[in-house]
Amino acid sequence: MDIKNLVKIGLDVNEAKVYLTLINFGPSMAGKIGERSKIHRTTVYEIIERLIKKGLVSYSISSNKKLFKANSPKLLKDQINEKKELVDLIVPDLINKYQKSNDSEESTIYVGKKGIKSILCEILKYNSYVSFGSTGEFADIMKHDFLLFQKQKKDAK
Repeated sequence: MDIKNLVKIGLDVNEAKVYLTLINFGPSMAGKIGERSKIHRTTVYEIIERLIKKGLVSYSISSNKKLFKANSPKLLKDQINEKKELVDLIVPDLINKYQKSNDSEESTIYVGKKGIKSILCEILKYNSYVSFGSTGEFADIMKHDFLLFQKQKKDAK
């Protein structure tokens, strides 16, 4: 199993290492988990606490020692499904708020000659425009496109 995949679904690298160690080797004490995952034992305790909070690890006490074990990987899928359901619930409201907040203004950044051609085409779609500025080299840079724009602008009146 690749640690990167567990990271992609929300575990950090060390959480993934510890969880995979428990999956691969079964119930273990923190010292053994540290040896096998190459993580210091004191750090393993912190990571295990986070995994317990996420519901991915549990423990039992045997001979006054904590034995940690991985919970079923199906829990990962269940947790992701719960998050997806929550996202499905909140996204429509967020979209509504987003649209309301972005109705008033719009700006677009155009880059290069193709970007300038896009602007010129946009200008031609409207009956009027407030202003369009450029350096004195605009006609030299845009050449044929500038002349074509001027003709189309004149034809559209």
